[in-house]
Amino acid sequence: MSWTTDNANRLRARTPLLLAVGMILMLPGCKLPTVPDLGLTDWWIYGGSDHKYDHLYGSIPASRIASIKQLGENVDKRPVQDQERVVMELAQQIRAETDPLVRVAILETVAKYKVPLAGQVMRAGLRDQAKDVRIACCEAWGRRGGSEAVEALGATLSSDTDIDVRLAATRALGDVHEPGAVQALAVALEDRQDPALQFRAVQSLRSIGPRDLGNDVDKWRQYAKNPQAPPPEGPSLAQRMLWWQ
Repeated sequence: MSWTTDNANRLRARTPLLLAVGMILMLPGCKLPTVPDLGLTDWWIYGGSDHKYDHLYGSIPASRIASIKQLGENVDKRPVQDQERVVMELAQQIRAETDPLVRVAILETVAKYKVPLAGQVMRAGLRDQAKDVRIACCEAWGRRGGSEAVEALGATLSSDTDIDVRLAATRALGDVHEPGAVQALAVALEDRQDPALQFRAVQSLRSIGPRDLGNDVDKWRQYAKNPQAPPPEGPSLAQRMLWWQ
């Protein structure tokens, strides 16, 4: 018996069983098992980590973010002209970027460059339409530091209408150890309608101020108006004795 004839006989022998299984699956309530979606389809289509499909579909945000962050490595070792070129390219990219996460990565990278154009890009980031981008930009300004950071964060604290962004600016001012940060934080202390903002301002002042006035907002408000004034005197010994009586 040949191989072809043998397999044909086996198939004919199994035909009744296959027909029975097919009829069972056609009964109401019976269906074929589905393969679980592991979320890998899109990753495979876009080429994973080798970017071989980028020319067809565009690079996925994760790969673009990783490439942008690489530009923020060893910035101090780059020549000034090279720094200006990189920041210019990132400035052009962020204007057309629609993904907020990518815009955040651009701003965090630009913050590491000390060329003047970097400050302009970051100022624009504080006016981004997405509040999460503005919050991340405030944090980047706090890490960048300097008097320009105080001015930019102070302006955001005064003008932004989103409380989360204002809180981020207030927190970032506490990371900027510049004298002007005290006056900038005075705006938050005067906002009597938002105790959370006042509390955040007190915490920032405690981290940068030369004295610790506790959590008394009124004392910090007086200090912010005139940091050079002598600290308020505590109760005298006689007053403390009277308090104990």
